[in-house]
Amino acid sequence: MTWADFLPTNEADCEKLFLAATLYKEVNGVMQYVDDQVLRGGYADFGGCMVGSPVGIHFTDFVAGANHRIVVTARTGKDGSFPTRKFNISTVWEPSI
Repeated sequence: MTWADFLPTNEADCEKLFLAATLYKEVNGVMQYVDDQVLRGGYADFGGCMVGSPVGIHFTDFVAGANHRIVVTARTGKDGSFPTRKFNISTVWEPSI
């Protein structure tokens, strides 16, 4: 998951950005928590605002044949009172070595 919305041009607003995801796996018909990750905006004079690295949030805890759910939020601040923003999500199959 990566940030896909506008990025502020000032440090204070950039550092308020919040992208979070929680991974669940179904076990005996019940979705159980597996992992969560949070990224915050960071500002650099040479590159401007960025939310995490270009990779964004990356989960590797998937189990073949199991059902998984990912809950994602992208906001301009940490709590639910801030407006939601756009994010990208993609899946990539990586064969085991």
